Amino acid sequence: AVGTKKALYLSKDSGNLFEKVADLQVTALSFNQQGALFIGAYKQNGELYEMDPATKQMKEITIPVLVEDAAAYVAQNPVNDKELVFATYKKDVYLSKDKGINWTKIADQGKGM
Repeated sequence: AVGTKKALYLSKDSGNLFEKVADLQVTALSFNQQGALFIGAYKQNGELYEMDPATKQMKEITIPVLVEDAAAYVAQNPVNDKELVFATYKKDVYLSKDKGINWTKIADQGKGM
């Protein structure tokens, strides 16, 4: 997967060819153990999506409102797939223990809370 300021691209052949699969400004990408792709994006505010690369179906994961900020890094716990974490460009870090239903801010501008 490759993300740009204008689109998300996927490759099925180790990067020889890429297919555009979404028109959005991509800020972060991460695959989980099952092959799902987590996508940080920015439109009016920061957004987070989970995509099944086989079907290219994306579902939005509700996150706290990120004004003039977006996910820079996103990861899923490989042992507990309900745990998600993302860090923003402003160095805020959010943790969810229920796959994005509820979020706890665990760092504010790089400082633990």
